[in-house]
Amino acid sequence: MSLPTKLLNKFDNMLGDRRYRSRSNGVQDAMKNYIEQYESINEIKGEEVGTIFILYDHHSRVLENIICIQNEYHMYINSVMHTHVTDNQSLEVIIVKGDIKYITNISDKLMGLNGVEEVKLTTILIDSK
Repeated sequence: MSLPTKLLNKFDNMLGDRRYRSRSNGVQDAMKNYIEQYESINEIKGEEVGTIFILYDHHSRVLENIICIQNEYHMYINSVMHTHVTDNQSLEVIIVKGDIKYITNISDKLMGLNGVEEVKLTTILIDSK
């Protein structure tokens, strides 16, 4: 497995701060947390409102693919904001509303695109009263 040097250095520094004995233990804990987070999102049912943050390299020409996914799921997208973060990175923020299974599909598809560096999905349950 190869990792960007900057990411690995940050991870190693955090492991030192938290007094981990080895990088392997830290990787195990990180993987467990990632799996728990994924499983908890998959247990959510019903209508949600949320945001999807997409950080991507705007030199990679991935924006066209992001827009295609947005068009495919337009009925769940309320608003989109785009901003430049650095000379090389852009951030897309998508406000979504609807059945959580479709919202997670959007997030998963975006995560799989070449040029996308990070995707974060945050949702809030809609009270059906």
